[in-house]
Order: sequence, then structure tokens, then C-alpha cells
Amino acid sequence: MADPFFRPFPPSSSRPSRRGSSDIPPRTHKTSACTTCKHRKLKCRGGPPCEHCVANGLNCVVDSMSDMRRHDAVKRKVDRLENSEDLLQQLIQVLRCSDSDRIDQLLELIRDNASMEQIQAFLEQKFTAEELEKTPELADLQQQLAESSVPMRRRVLDVRQLVDIPVVRVPAKPWTTVTDDDDLVSHLVSLWLTWTQPWLNWLDRGVFLAAMQAGQLETEFCSPFLVNAILAEACFYSDYAEVFTVAGDLMTRGAHFSEEARRLFEQEEGPATLATVQGLGYLFVQLSLMGKERLGCMYFKMAVKAAEEYDAAHPARNDGSVEQNAINHALWGIFNVSSLTSVAVMKYVPMTRPRRPRPWDTHDSPGDVWSPYPRHEDPIAGHILCAMARWTDVCCIANEIGRVFFDSENKPPGDQMSSLVDHFHRQLQEWQRNLPACFDVETATVPHILAIHMFCHTIILQLLSLIRHDDTLPPSTINDAKSTSLWTARHVASLITIHRQRWGIDRMGTSTSHWVIVSLFALLEALDTQENRTAFITLCTVARSFAHRYPFGAGLLRMIQLNAAQSHITLPEETDALFADFEEETRGRTDPAQFSSLYPNFGAAVRPDQASDTETDQFLER
Repeated sequence: MADPFFRPFPPSSSRPSRRGSSDIPPRTHKTSACTTCKHRKLKCRGGPPCEHCVANGLNCVVDSMSDMRRHDAVKRKVDRLENSEDLLQQLIQVLRCSDSDRIDQLLELIRDNASMEQIQAFLEQKFTAEELEKTPELADLQQQLAESSVPMRRRVLDVRQLVDIPVVRVPAKPWTTVTDDDDLVSHLVSLWLTWTQPWLNWLDRGVFLAAMQAGQLETEFCSPFLVNAILAEACFYSDYAEVFTVAGDLMTRGAHFSEEARRLFEQEEGPATLATVQGLGYLFVQLSLMGKERLGCMYFKMAVKAAEEYDAAHPARNDGSVEQNAINHALWGIFNVSSLTSVAVMKYVPMTRPRRPRPWDTHDSPGDVWSPYPRHEDPIAGHILCAMARWTDVCCIANEIGRVFFDSENKPPGDQMSSLVDHFHRQLQEWQRNLPACFDVETATVPHILAIHMFCHTIILQLLSLIRHDDTLPPSTINDAKSTSLWTARHVASLITIHRQRWGIDRMGTSTSHWVIVSLFALLEALDTQENRTAFITLCTVARSFAHRYPFGAGLLRMIQLNAAQSHITLPEETDALFADFEEETRGRTDPAQFSSLYPNFGAAVRPDQASDTETDQFLER
């Protein structure tokens, strides 16, 4: 039987060959003659050694670098390697010798995958010609960057997805039709549970996850509408290609999930469920980050109305059940965010305080753990329920502040403004004094503890902004308000620095953008001192990161830039490269029709002579 691995060769051509194929050496293309043939001007064949040298017993030497084509290619490669080595050495020298502010700025650009051109622009903006002349290393580095031809595209490494281990595993079906990828949905839900839910907390994660993992639609604690609203907001924390509907287009991040959520909401009939109340709240957050806060506020007003109706239709039961606590958790959470929104947008959002107990305040829940996903670290105590209790306490104060100062139909008399500000300021200070030990910022192990501190400081800043420009008050009162505002804004910058040192800049709770912008406006008025300038630079760096991630962040950074120009304020030169990079990234992308925000322009909102510019979208359009 014939071996199947040995098959007969096909018949050869009938044309006779001059020599047997085995006698013909493979033909090679010579690109350079040997030195002997070159000297004697002979045709150099074969080898090395070549036929002439073999026949005459000569030593055949070929200078490969004499081939100019090969020489040029090798030379270019060597030059690139030498340039890269020089660039590295000079970059190290800059990092070693420059001051900390400049190092921070340069590192942030590098961590943000800045191109060589952007780093070059940073050097041009940040260092004067005199400084470059005095520092040869900087001048050389700038020249190397200008001559570099190696492209460095911003892109996401797919390897991240290969090594990703989500905190929770949840199914895509039956919750969304946007994707059937369980890994993507698990990734997004894990991000959201890590960076949003512990702070913007109106959802019991244990009850929600149990319902979602079960995949049963007949549940009060999960729905396709709620899941898609969550996934839409979670997309702001991810760089996976799947979170965009148009690759790399900031305006399309999470848009497919948002559209699905809105479509599902329009299909709902009958009384609102608990999941509908929660989903409306998170859809408001997502739309606000997209720069569509006017539309988002429409959904949030529906959330407030639905929460009040649900509260009235489902009286609290003191049975101590997990389900009853989840309901309390949701309704108090919506009340909290209505209080937060009243102060943030300086427009009172009325909501009746829930007629039920507050959610549990404990550190003993087995599911109360946290880890900085997507970093792989062991879970630690989450303090999530404790944070919810402290957030509720401060939001009760914020609710009263919103009612007293920002209710358009019931504003306080001007002569009472200062005493009312002082009254609420003292309440917030009392809240700070009564915080538990786990809320010490120096030892805080989770970011939502810092978030609640920054929320309180931002309320103080907005309170003081109501009187620090009031010329009818005694100068001492105005000066005290200004000095306290500046100290508070610097403290927010220090808390931001703590977050960056512990968890990085890539992922911060989305509400952080509000705290940063309010602090920037407070500092904008006093950039004549180094400590204020340093804090301003720190906050600008973080604001630039937000602008890279969602449109609302870009609008806020633009608002700072334009207010400074309008007020003839010279920004610190350390931020020049940052704003230049921002200009380059957003050139041709801004569409006023896509940005519709009720968010106040804090540069004008507290100044009676600038009332026409009090809303961000109107100010940017003007």
C-alpha cells in the first residue's frame, strides 16, 4: 500500500534543460562588488568569495557599507537610535533639574499618551527662549522633538481587555440589546460600581446585582432601562472601542446605551417602578456629562416626581428586610441628589423629604468592600454605607441652602444674606467636626470619602461666593469671605492631589468636575500668590483630563479660559501648554447645538452686572 505522505511529482516540462537543476546554484543579486574586482574594474560574480578571487587564490573582501542604499538605511536607523537615546537622556535631565510643577505637567502629558509634537508644544509654551538658552538640555530636547519623525498615535491597547478581570460578572441579556458581550457589560458595571455608585448612591448594590445576575425581568430592583442608563454613564470611565458609536468621537461615548435607555423609558406605562426612579437619576447624570443638562434636568424632574409618588404609594415597613432597606436607600438617594443639584446649578429643585427611615449605617455588611478596578488589588473595607449616611447628613443641609438662596420665588432680603451664609457655614463646620474616624482624609482608603469632603468644601465656596462681591457689606466681612474661599479652594486642590497619588488621574468620580471648576473660579481672582497659582495649576491639570473624557468637562475648561480672557487675567504660564493642547484637540469639534447646559457660569452668576452670562451654554455661544 502506497504511503499517503509520498505523492508522485507532476510531470516536468518537455523542454530540455541545459543543466540538471541540482547543478545550478541559486542566483543571488549582488549589491556590492568585492574590493579586488572594484580595483581591477572586473565584473564581480558569485560569492563571497567571488569567482575571480577563487580562481586566483585571492582573499575576497566585501565592504557591505559601500552599498549606498544599504548604507543610507543603516545610517538612518543608527541616527534614529542615537536620537532616541539622546532624547531619553535629555528628558531624564529635565525631570531631574526642573521644579515639581513643571515635572507634574510634563508627566501628565506623557501619561496621557501625548505625541512628540504635543510634548514639543509643551516645551515651547512652558519655557521661555531665555530659559532654553540657559538650559542646553532643554534646548536640545526641544530640537530632538521637533526633528523626531516617529509617530505616536493615541490608541487603546487591546491587551488591557485580555487581562481584564471585572469585579463582578453580569450578563448582557436580557438587559440590553446594544451588545451581547457579557465581558463588556461586566467591565462597565464594575467600573460604575467602583467610581460612581459609592458616591452618587441611590442603589443598593447587593440587591441590584442579585437581580441582574438572575436575569429575570420580573423584579423590582433591576430593569433594562436602569441597566442601560448605568452602562451609558459607565462608558465615561472606559477607553474600550466598544463604548463609542463613532471611534474616538467624544460626543458618541456611551450614546448607544443612552439612546436605548431613553427608548425603553418612552415605552414604559403605568406607575413608575423603583428601577425607573433610579434609572431616571442616572440618565440625568449621563446626559449632563454629555453637555445636555437641559434635557437631563427634564428627566431628573421626572425622577423627583416619580420618587415622591412611589414613596406615597409604598408606605415604609419597619420589618428590617434587605428589600425594604433597598427602597429606603433609593428614595433617600434621589433626595440627596436633588439637594446636590440645587446647590450645583444654583436653582432650587424642590423635593419632599422621604417619609421613611434612612438606609442602614454600618461597617459590618459583608458586601461593603471596594478595590480600585481596573487595577488588580485585594478588596478592602468599602465604607459605602457609612459614606451614604454622611452624604445624607450633609445633603439635608444642602437642601435647606438650596431652598433659602436659590428658590427664585422666595429669595432672602439682601440685609439678611451675610447672617444666613454664616448660619449655614457653621452647620457645615459642625458636620465636619462630627465625622467618624474613617473619614480622616490623611488615612482615607477609598475615594468616595474624599468626594464627600470635597462636596462639603464646594458648598462652602458657593455660599461664600454669594457675599464676597457684595459691596454693601463691611470690608472685613468681604475680606474674610475671600480668604476663607481661597483656603477652601486650595484644600480641594490638596484633596485632588491625594486622590491622584493613591488612585491616579484617569478615573475620578464624574462629580469631581464640579468641585474642580468651583475651586478654579475662586482661585482665578487671586493668582498673584504662589500657593494659589500652584493650586490652580493642579486643578487645571485635572480639568484637562475631564475635558479629554466628556463634553461637559471640555465646556467647563473653556469657561475658565474665556472668563480669564474677559477679565484680563493672565493665567499661569505653566498652564499654557495645557490650554494649547486643549485647543488642538477641540478644534473644529465644538458645536453649540450639541452643548445645552443649565450649569452656571460661576464667573458671572454671583455678579449682578453680568446676569446675561450666567448659564454656561449661553456664555460659550456669546
